Amino acid sequence: MKFSAALISTALFALTASAAPAVSIETRDVATDVGLFFGFIGGYGVQAGVDNQGGACSTPVAAARIPCSCPPDQGAFIATATANSQAGHVISGNGAGTPVSFAETGNDASDFTQRMFLFRDTMQGIGCPIISTNWARLLPQ
Repeated sequence: MKFSAALISTALFALTASAAPAVSIETRDVATDVGLFFGFIGGYGVQAGVDNQGGACSTPVAAARIPCSCPPDQGAFIATATANSQAGHVISGNGAGTPVSFAETGNDASDFTQRMFLFRDTMQGIGCPIISTNWARLLPQ
């Protein structure tokens, strides 16, 4: 009796498992998406190291002084934004723990804004103010 119950259970499990649709697991390439979005918004729009005066630089976007290392290397920024997106929060630096995400489609205004907030928060986490880019004009006022 125990043998036939086990056999029936095994047969039912096999039938159930074989009836389940095959699910392909696709992983989203967030790094590529972040890089494409970076290009879509025109990169930083400013150049690091311009007008070095006593360890501070200026930006053509604002009459303020910014660290001369800002904005950071594009590849380093994209890697950091990708890591933050995958973690769901800023993982280091200023604002560590701030929740962030990178909207999957970017097709509507709220997705665009969500992506820009990820970029802003990542930039600030690196230690660069948003005015070290021309992104402030792309954020909701």
